[in-house]
Formats: sequence, structure tokens, C-alpha cells
Amino acid sequence: MATLFILTEQFNSKGSNCILLDKNGQILEPLAARTAEEIIALQQDAYTILVLPSTRSGLFSIELPRLDARKARAAIPYALEEEIAQPISSMHFAFSNRFYQNKHYLVVATDTTFLQQLTAQFQEENIYFDEITTDWFALPSNSGCITHTCLLVNNTDFKGALTGAIAEDFLATHPELPLISFNNSLPKLSAESSQLIDTQDQEWIAKQLLQAPRINLCQGAFKKETQEVTTRFWLRLSVGFAGGLLACWLSLTVLSLLLINHKTNQVDEKIAAIYRNFFPDAKRVISPRFRISQLLDTGESSRKEAYFWMLLGKLVNTFNADTVTMDDLRFQNETLSMTLSAKDFSALEQLRERLQKEGVNVSQSQASSQDGAVIATMEMTL
Repeated sequence: MATLFILTEQFNSKGSNCILLDKNGQILEPLAARTAEEIIALQQDAYTILVLPSTRSGLFSIELPRLDARKARAAIPYALEEEIAQPISSMHFAFSNRFYQNKHYLVVATDTTFLQQLTAQFQEENIYFDEITTDWFALPSNSGCITHTCLLVNNTDFKGALTGAIAEDFLATHPELPLISFNNSLPKLSAESSQLIDTQDQEWIAKQLLQAPRINLCQGAFKKETQEVTTRFWLRLSVGFAGGLLACWLSLTVLSLLLINHKTNQVDEKIAAIYRNFFPDAKRVISPRFRISQLLDTGESSRKEAYFWMLLGKLVNTFNADTVTMDDLRFQNETLSMTLSAKDFSALEQLRERLQKEGVNVSQSQASSQDGAVIATMEMTL
């Protein structure tokens, strides 16, 4: 992916300097001042970095034990309270564990209002960005460079940007500091011992930042996600949610079908048991309702038919085929008559008691013993 560096030093409604590099640092679009519309066109399918001048921020090294990000963010402002002239509540602090060395955090402190105004300007122009950093992170360790506005320093004595007489004094007291200068460096700060690079400082800074470790200022209140990442997140969430709903619906449907099949099998078993009581010689269960209806008097009213089914249902609920066998069943004049065979009289008496508990009137017209079994005729009415 290409990377677009926007140098924000002179950003305004007319645009800003920017440069587009490929992943190897080769220039795709040279450094030039471009309008907001031109910048938007360049950042299609590109990672966009806003580069702040180090003169708008401060670098501090503070001693703290290594903490998780949340605790470090809470502790750092108070650790810097005595070193910063402004109230810490008006400052934005950024750090990275990549720069934690020798029990020290490297912290970038920037005025919150300045960052808010800058990001608001970009939003007004519909220019999105993925990261904010400073030009100081382009410097190698123990070196300095002279830009067109200031002196950038990265050594043990100082880290940050110096201007004017302070920069001249620092160079005078640190003649051994390796310096880099460019064809647009400040003439007052240029030194014969510096290494001259035949390019503009902002082009060199962009190429260095592409590969160099850096602190992203988009932290805390300024933490953001790119439109692409946000869209991808919501798309994945929507797909996952839809998939979950579909899986739940399929699971419920399958479960419902299994329950229906189970209940259907139970009903079929009960129908088969009743059918075989009526037609013991039948090899298959064929239209039980039709076959049983044939046994009923076609002249009987629907009320009598209802009586039959009610009596038959109560009989099925109380009948115990292990102790009693049904030999014959007839229905006439709202009375269900049946001839039963039982092992003993107690089995018949138990059946009668169960039927009475179901609200059925039971009368036993005759009972006799034959071949070690008890044969009885019972009549049921409601």
C-alpha cells in the first residue's frame, strides 16, 4: 500500500505540501503544494499520515515503571506536571512501548486545542487520515538535521526542535553532533561539517518516516479509526449477526420438526393400539377413522358418535393390556359394551375403579371362570 505524507506546517483552506511514496520509499507523486481536492484524489487506497512540525510539540523522557496503557496514560501527565509550563489538562500526551528504554517513557506533548483545530480543518475539507506524528521521528539516534525552519536534535542531551539563537548556541556547544543539511536548510544554521543531501528537507523526512519507528498521536481523546476499518468492522459484525440469526432459526426449525415427529409417532402408536383392539386380525393399520366409523350405526347422530369417542378415550387411558385382554367391543344406545378376559377378578375390579375415577359409569353384567381365566362383560356409560 502507498503512503501519503501530508506536511501540516502550512496547511490551510488552499491545501498543503504532500508526497506519495510506495512501500519501498519510491516517489509515486513528488513533494508539492496541493489543494484539498488533489489530496483527496491522492489518498485513494493510500495510508495517510499527518506530519506535524516538532516546533508545535515537546519531547520528554520520564522515569516510570512499565505500565499497561491505561495506567501509563493516567500517570504520565502528573509525572510531567513540573516540566510543562501549561496546565496538564490543556495538553495531549502520546507515547509508545516501542520507545520505553531503561525504565523511561518517551512522551510527545502537544497542545490539545491546536490538535483539535488541526483535525477539525481536515474534517471540514473531507480529508481523512490514519495517523499523526512529528517530523522529529525521522532522525536517526545521536544526530541532528537542519530544516528550512529549525534544528532537529536527537541525542542524550536534548530531543526536539530548536530555533534561532538557542539552536546556534546548541550547535556551538555540540560541535561533535553529526548533522544533516538539505538544499533548503536555514543558512544561519548550516555548517561545513554537515552532510549535505541534495533534496528538500520534507522529502527526506517523509522517506525516513516511512521506515522509522514513530509515535502515533492518535491516542486517548484523539484515537480514531479509518473509514475503511470502520466499514469493514460493521460489515463483519452485520454478517456475523445475520449468520447467527440464520443458525438460530435453522436450529429452532429442526428442533420443532423433531418434536412434531416425536409427538406424531406417539399418536401413531396409540392409534395402532386402539386399531388392533378393534381389528385383531388386521395386518396393517388402514384408515382407522374410516374403519371404526363403519362399525358405528350410520343413522346415529353426531352426539352419539362423540359419546363413543369419549368413552373409548377413557378406556384407552385406563386399560392395562398386561392384566386384561379385550375379546369383543360394541357400542349401542350410548353404551360401550366389552367382553374381557383377565387373570383374576382383582384385575377386573382394578379396571372398573380406574374407569370410575375417570367419571365413567361401569356395570358388570356377568362374570365366569373358563380355563383358568375370568371372562366378564362390562358396560360403560357417561
